[in-house]
Amino acid sequence: MIFTFVGLSLLWLAGFQICRLCGARVDHRTNGWIEAGAGFFIATALLILWLSSMPASLSMASWIAVLISTLFALPLCRTLMRAKFIGVRDFNLALLRAHLPHILIITLISAHLALVLANNLSRDVYPWDAFTTWMYRAKVWVLNNELLAFQTVDQWLQSGGEGYALHAAHYPPSVSAIAAFASALSGNWSDQAASLPWFFASLAIASLMFGLCRQAGFGNLLSLIGTYGLISVPLVSMH
Repeated sequence: MIFTFVGLSLLWLAGFQICRLCGARVDHRTNGWIEAGAGFFIATALLILWLSSMPASLSMASWIAVLISTLFALPLCRTLMRAKFIGVRDFNLALLRAHLPHILIITLISAHLALVLANNLSRDVYPWDAFTTWMYRAKVWVLNNELLAFQTVDQWLQSGGEGYALHAAHYPPSVSAIAAFASALSGNWSDQAASLPWFFASLAIASLMFGLCRQAGFGNLLSLIGTYGLISVPLVSMH
């Protein structure tokens, strides 16, 4: 599980770095929160393309993706290490009182994200239609260590039951590939590892929302409230 967490973190950092480089190249002004949030989804999109086109086994392709992500993330890591953050000595009672509303909203946001993480790490995949479609395919890929093609049920019956059938065999790899990548890093199929990208997606959505609010001119407190309003919607957390 730790390898899955590290791999997804490096993938996110690589996407963050790609956003920063692209923004600097086209001279587009934005903020780090937007770049961080969008970076995760850009990195996962690139990962889907990589896994779909790589002729190697799923596990090898996944670890190569982690290695490439590490190389992309190193410059960003060095930049973050040189950045100055508020230290423990900078805190005092007056500062705490002034930012008490911010702290309360951040606590609520953190509680929601912690709940998402706890669900991902403690529950098996719930067998409703979307997850039986996406996760079933991801599980087959991990157990076979390759991205096998699926047939429709009619095609499967006509072939005499060879291979694997799926009603939505025409769906793109997308979500299944991300879940398979996360699980492959853990060494075998794991419902918990395959679900972990949804926690990272929640973090990325929160970062995007806060960054967009700040970009629109709202203050930190209103931006935090807007972020909490988004991630606390049950339908958002479910999806």
